Amino acid sequence: MELLTPGIGLILWLIILFMMVPVLILTLVHLMRRKIPVSDKVLWIFLIVCLPFIGAVVYFATYYTTHKFQR
Repeated sequence: MELLTPGIGLILWLIILFMMVPVLILTLVHLMRRKIPVSDKVLWIFLIVCLPFIGAVVYFATYYTTHKFQR
């Protein structure tokens, strides 16, 4: 019966997965709507897909710091 009950590690990984998928999708949608060169988009997509959490945090941090001064 122990094989049928998930461990705490599996549950934590599933929670992290279900939290990261919407963040990943929203980041990619936001990136696609921006008017930046295609080469920059490819680089950001590579970073966001390979390192989802770190890539999304770095993307939004750089986006908001650069656009804060342009307004």
